[in-house]
Amino acid sequence: MAIFEPDAMKRRRQFLGQAAMLSLPAWAQAATPSHDPFGFIRPPRRLPDISVLNSANQRIALQRLMKGKLTAVQLMFTGCSAICPLQGALFAAVAAKVPSQDKDLQLISLSIDPLTDTAAAMRQWREQFAAHPLWQVLAPREQDLPAILALLKGEIVGNERHSGNIFLFDRQAQLVYKTAEMPPASHVLEMLHGFAGRTV
Repeated sequence: MAIFEPDAMKRRRQFLGQAAMLSLPAWAQAATPSHDPFGFIRPPRRLPDISVLNSANQRIALQRLMKGKLTAVQLMFTGCSAICPLQGALFAAVAAKVPSQDKDLQLISLSIDPLTDTAAAMRQWREQFAAHPLWQVLAPREQDLPAILALLKGEIVGNERHSGNIFLFDRQAQLVYKTAEMPPASHVLEMLHGFAGRTV
């Protein structure tokens, strides 16, 4: 079980102090490898073409699900009692600001414990947050998890798979932006709207 680090709030305060640097009009940001703390990813990077299990116990192609939409992805697992409930609350706050008829945006909570996270477990985890129709909880196959984590997190230290970052993907299912850990819901929504070419 992951441990919520005491300095997480300190890192969040540091991020908030730097958040003005990431305002939407300033799209000419420096390139940021996906394993850096946060920022724009140039060139964009694509997730491997894998299948994932959804809460309806169906296997679907992740790239096909993401293509054509702007997607915010978080890492979690249903048995976590530390940071994952905070991440669920974060996506619930983002979802509450997205009209249910808006089919252009979607939220994905991606399990890092696919051997334990069954369809029923994922459905129950999502429902405790009064989940939005555009928010899905998915689990990759165990053998596909290393490639996903390598793309999103870079080199894994020890067994720590957790991340409080939110990963944003464009309509080509490419990773284009990585937030700092535990960003405000307003920042996630602002970035999604920015990539959509709209104002909040």
